Amino acid sequence: MNILPTDPWRSGTTEEIERYFEDLRRWNFDIPYSAFYAFPHETLIGEAKEKYKAFADRARAERLPACVQIQSTVGYLDTPDLIEAGQYHLDNTPIVYEHYHGKGAKNFFGSFASERWFEYVMNVARTLREYGYDWVVFEEPMYRVDIPGTKDAFYKLFRERYPELEYPTRRDESLSYLTLQALKMDVLVDFYRRCCLEAKRMGYSKVGIMPWFFTPTYENTPMESWATCCDLGRLTFLDDLDFIVVRMQPDNVWAEAMVSSGGESLPRLAYLENLSQALGKPTIAVNNPTNEHVSHSQEGTKDLLDYGYFTRYTLAALAAAPSGMSRHWYGKNYDQDERHMDLYTECNPFFGRFGGPVSPFAMVFSHRGTVRVMPRPWLETWRSFSTLLQGVLFEHRLPCLTFFADSLQSCIERHPEVQTLILTPYFPISRSETALLESWLSDKPGRSVVYVGSDYGYTYDFETSIYHWAARTPPEMISLCGIDPSSYSPLRRDDRISLDFVGKCPGDAFLGESLTVKTSGTAKVAFTDERVQVLYRDRQTETPVIAKREIGNGSHVWYFGLSLDGIEAGESISPACAPFPVISLLRKQTAPSEFPLVVDAQPGILWNQTRSGFLVISNTTEEDSSVVLKKANGDYWDCRQECWVGPGCYEIGKLSFSVIRVVPYGSPFLDILNVFSIESIQEIPEKLTIKGCFRQDLCIVSTSPPEKVMLNSVPLDWDVESIEVGWGILPVFDDHCEGLLEVFWSEPRIAELSSEVGNL
Repeated sequence: MNILPTDPWRSGTTEEIERYFEDLRRWNFDIPYSAFYAFPHETLIGEAKEKYKAFADRARAERLPACVQIQSTVGYLDTPDLIEAGQYHLDNTPIVYEHYHGKGAKNFFGSFASERWFEYVMNVARTLREYGYDWVVFEEPMYRVDIPGTKDAFYKLFRERYPELEYPTRRDESLSYLTLQALKMDVLVDFYRRCCLEAKRMGYSKVGIMPWFFTPTYENTPMESWATCCDLGRLTFLDDLDFIVVRMQPDNVWAEAMVSSGGESLPRLAYLENLSQALGKPTIAVNNPTNEHVSHSQEGTKDLLDYGYFTRYTLAALAAAPSGMSRHWYGKNYDQDERHMDLYTECNPFFGRFGGPVSPFAMVFSHRGTVRVMPRPWLETWRSFSTLLQGVLFEHRLPCLTFFADSLQSCIERHPEVQTLILTPYFPISRSETALLESWLSDKPGRSVVYVGSDYGYTYDFETSIYHWAARTPPEMISLCGIDPSSYSPLRRDDRISLDFVGKCPGDAFLGESLTVKTSGTAKVAFTDERVQVLYRDRQTETPVIAKREIGNGSHVWYFGLSLDGIEAGESISPACAPFPVISLLRKQTAPSEFPLVVDAQPGILWNQTRSGFLVISNTTEEDSSVVLKKANGDYWDCRQECWVGPGCYEIGKLSFSVIRVVPYGSPFLDILNVFSIESIQEIPEKLTIKGCFRQDLCIVSTSPPEKVMLNSVPLDWDVESIEVGWGILPVFDDHCEGLLEVFWSEPRIAELSSEVGNL
């Protein structure tokens, strides 16, 4: 699902369309992708009409789905009364601005509570569907205001929904303010639920959303409110949503449009951002070598990002195993970005086959924590979460997913391989989700919930807000640890504490008999569950710091009463650092499993195991590096080098990547080429089953020819070609298609094959 975004003004002539599709093929992109960005509706149905239609017609002639992106948050102020559908500040001034400075064209932000705004967006979608577009992406759901004014349609909705509450007039830790922020998220999610549903009813076969960032940013976002970030989890699992376009691109980071809480200027953020949105739907990583944060020079090359930086960013994004990547198709860098485009050409063929990353670990992020005001602002709330997550991902190179409260059950169902969930007190989950985790732990042996923190944190229930300090209580999820909430009291400490092992089983001493840890606090706790075993105590106060609660089936809840505050940006997560005990536990729990298959990775290595059985490994350094591949229940097939490799030391060149598939012993299936996206691959000795979306030129690499090929239970014709490692199986499609592809194996019958010998 590699997209090449353009618009009718850059691909509006026959010559431009021809050049666009030539570039699409030579750079290994496969989704023709145009865009509508908030110009007058008269233009859409007037001078742009034939340009859009010609683009869609050409995509159809190429037997590819034509996709269009619709700006669903910003509109063009082409009629004075349309502003009534917009977002208003608290002082009732509308958000009107010039997107293209000096052009005189006025834009505004639409209100998700406005029915008129919904009809406006749907009218655009309906028109573009009539022009022949097959897929649609709704762009950039976000609120631009913190507290909407009384002229905003949101105000009326709030008054109807919560007549007993005063409408808030300032940002503070009040029930009214917190309820308003929660309603904003609900309204935004419901708006896009309706958009996706209506788009499917119009006939769009696939619907995507380009959400706002997960990583904190201030680009287009009011500094006083981080609640403008949309709820990624609930958006992802909308019933009619098919894929996500991950909006962050390298020039956002290059231009330092990220809040500095440690490492945000580094291109490796592409890895964190894309992993955070890998929840269950295919993702497309936005990428672009053009720096859109500078004025476009006539020379062109000044607008290109530094090649080394761009390469590291691209490789970091690739290591997150998305299902595709993008490049804005602009003329200003044409024929001056050959090296940048060569990198795309190498990477793009691999994305579709990954099926998304898998991991036994996931941190849980809650947007309820982003709207709180006291006792700490959002940036400090984020910092402790980010410190632990970046320590796992970058310091210790363990891929870790991010799950989201309010869609926790969907995340768990989509990722059954996750065995450990990590909770932190400032990202709360509801009582129902706490009960869900109790059930999840009991359903299967060997699962773990890890609670990390020693502060009060935030409760999920806004009615127990902390506007009055006497109301401070730990979050509801602390009950998972078997702790009496009334006993809980944070203890501020000096820089370091010494821990001693006091457990009964020597095998539980996973940190040794004693250690010193840097932390700004622990907590006074009392356990009410007799199944809790205290493992480590503070030597000075004898306060329990690390404990585990037995579930009874080999599953556990782990309590780490260590504050994550006070860790400096970029500080190494060493044995003396508060997050280290958690990371040590994660590594201990992977020891008997097949995760991770990549061990002893050097600094600068980023990697993932994927749902389809691939390993993707990126070396983001300018030096040759290596990893150690652990022995697996199968053989390793190097998809780039087209050769077998063994376990042990595996070399990766500087600023390069590798894609390796774990081939089960005895399986004839090696690789699959030319797919839009793969949802799952299942193998049994006599049959291969692939669920996905396939290009017309699909090829299956196998050591044996097939006996039969079927798509959605219907027999297909197929060709084969002989290649060095065996056979290339070529199902015969009339067009691109989607569904369940089945390949039934037979013994090689070389004499019966009539296809010419070829090479892949």
